[in-house]
Amino acid sequence: MSKQIGNALYLTYNGLVASHIILSILITNKILRRRRVKISNMKYIKFVMGLFMLYALSSCSEGENMLKKFESRLNADEFDCAASYIYDGDNPTFTFFVDEILKKNENLLIEVDDSNNETVNGEEVVIAKFRLKNSNSKVDNFFENLGYHVENGCFTDTIRLRETNEGKKLSFRWGVRNTDEGILRVAKLLVATMA
Repeated sequence: MSKQIGNALYLTYNGLVASHIILSILITNKILRRRRVKISNMKYIKFVMGLFMLYALSSCSEGENMLKKFESRLNADEFDCAASYIYDGDNPTFTFFVDEILKKNENLLIEVDDSNNETVNGEEVVIAKFRLKNSNSKVDNFFENLGYHVENGCFTDTIRLRETNEGKKLSFRWGVRNTDEGILRVAKLLVATMA
């Protein structure tokens, strides 16, 4: 339930931002007409405002945008939609992560705190800081065993962007991996409880 509320708030915030931008354009247009600004000056001001809005709305790069969309789909339990941003060869690890981690920790939210596009060893990557909300020790241990240092519910990951026929996709490494990517490993986490 909390994931649905969080997703609704996220969509509401985006709607408010868009309506604020549209409202400011309409108000500016009305003010300019009242003051009887020459048409050529009004077109210039609208052009400058349009460029500013374009810059403001496209401030993230392609990799960062994909990561944010992936995050919102993942936290909304829309796993099929989230998988569309993942490289096809990494779908088994994503499925493992969803089945063994997310579905067994229903209140877990994974948020992107900060992300930057960079080039590392000639490859385009997104370096992102993730925050685990409503996490427990099992989830923290899972990420620690994958090699991430989880501190105060946060860890940093370097995500490669892989080129496919459908465009760029995010590489997903939060699951059980083989040394040879051509071999699929079926695994299941068993949790024993002490009675």
